[in-house]
Order: sequence, then C-alpha cells, then structure tokens
Amino acid sequence: MTASFLNEEQTALKSKVRAAFVAIEAGPPCDDATLARRVAALDIDRYVVPSAFGGASERPSVLSLCVLREELAYRNAAADSLFAVQGLGSYPTTLAGSDEQKKSLLPLVARGEALCAFALTEAEAGSDVASLTTSAIRDGDTYCINGQKRFISNAGVATHYTVFARTAPGPKGISAFLVRADTPGFWVSAQMQLMGEHPIGELEFSDCRVPVSARISDEGAGMKIALSTLDVFRSTVGAAAVGMARRALDEAIAYAKKRRQFGAPLAELSAVQMLIADSAVEL
Repeated sequence: MTASFLNEEQTALKSKVRAAFVAIEAGPPCDDATLARRVAALDIDRYVVPSAFGGASERPSVLSLCVLREELAYRNAAADSLFAVQGLGSYPTTLAGSDEQKKSLLPLVARGEALCAFALTEAEAGSDVASLTTSAIRDGDTYCINGQKRFISNAGVATHYTVFARTAPGPKGISAFLVRADTPGFWVSAQMQLMGEHPIGELEFSDCRVPVSARISDEGAGMKIALSTLDVFRSTVGAAAVGMARRALDEAIAYAKKRRQFGAPLAELSAVQMLIADSAVEL
C-alpha cells in the first residue's frame, strides 16, 4: 500500500508487522493452533477492538485493518485468515453486543487470549443468507440450537463462535448468538483439506443450549448484524489480495533472475520482461 495513504501510526504498524513476521517465517512449520498463538503475539488483535475495551482506537479503523491484512497476506495466507476472521467473529459483539458481552469478550480479543469465528454459511445457504436453516428455539431462559454450518474459518482453533440461527420464519427471523467452543452439544468436524493453508471446517449443533444472554441484540437482528459486519471487512479482502499479488510478483521476479535458459537468466528475455511488466501494472 502506498505510504501516501497512511498516517504515521499506520506506516509504523506496517513496518512493525513486516519485521516481526521475519521471526515467524524463520521458525519451523507449525499447526493452526500454534500459528494462531504466534499471530496473537504480534499484538495486532487490538486493532479489531474499540479502545474502551483495550483496542487501538475509538473504533476499528478499516484502513489500519487493510494495512495489517496486506502485510500478513504477503507473508502467510493462513496468518492473514486467522487475523481477518478474528475481526469478523468479534465485530458483531462490538457492533451490537450487550455491555456484559463486550466486557467479557472484547478485552480477551484485544489481548489475543480469545479467538473468534463467524458461523454464517451453510450447505444450502452461502451467499443467500436468508435461506439458512440452523434453528435456535427459545425454551425458558435458554435457546436450543440445532443445525450445521459449513466452510467456517477458524473452526477448530476458535474459542468463541458468532452463530447465526433462525428464531422465526423469513429474513427477519435470523438472530445472532455468541457460543463458546466448549458448549455441550457443539462439535467441530475434522478440518477440510484445501489447496492453500487455511483453518476451516464444519460445525454441528445438536440440542446445543445457550443462555438467553448469549443472544447478540434482539431476536431478528441477525441479518442486519451479519451484513453490517461483512460491509466493514469486505475492503480488507481486497487488501489481502494485494498482499498475495505483491508476493507472487516478487517471487516471479526472483525466479526469473535465478533461472537460466539459452545461456542467460529468464529476466533478460523480452517476453518474460513483458509478462512481469504487465503483472506490475495490474498490481
């Protein structure tokens, strides 16, 4: 990201993450849980939390999140995913949670002591959020949740899940709940294998009971909370893509300089130079 877009704090943040990640890259390969701890140790989770609860600013700055995601994605796609979903999973509480929910969760997120996930997608309800079928039926002072979620990032390593479930028919019948990973009746399936490194999996709820106090905002507010959260983080996806593209271009240039064909490095061939130039322009 060009420095002209950034203030002094964001420029320093960019340099800090870049320098800190050198040590992570130099270490041995690790599993998702270990990587999550290493990302938490970068002290960047506070950028997804308001300052009132230990965060870096009065409210999360989208530009700062973009700076962080670009730098993380340049170095490690799984690290970027862990951080991004920490924001996605905790932001519904920031946006609409009760004072008690904010006080109990957000300081933990800011300190890297909790890791969140955003449980929205289902087998038959991906982009069509209104079609989700996971149900949450109120029974006195509790809700009984039943259903499945699919393609949930941070599954298996998250400590808290923001779960969207149906409490009434129709688009206005979706509600959001904060569910701890150790809640009885809640299971995470084996991780799916993807081409890229990415902690992702399926969730199952079978008579999973949570207190009414676990509901985020009012019944029926889930759709608005989900879409408002996605609106904040959509631009950061573009920033992460820029980070990955920067890394791809740098790797291509390094390879073209090293690889020799017809007695010279590939970098000296005009056709290769044009491909790299086109990639630089697109970036």
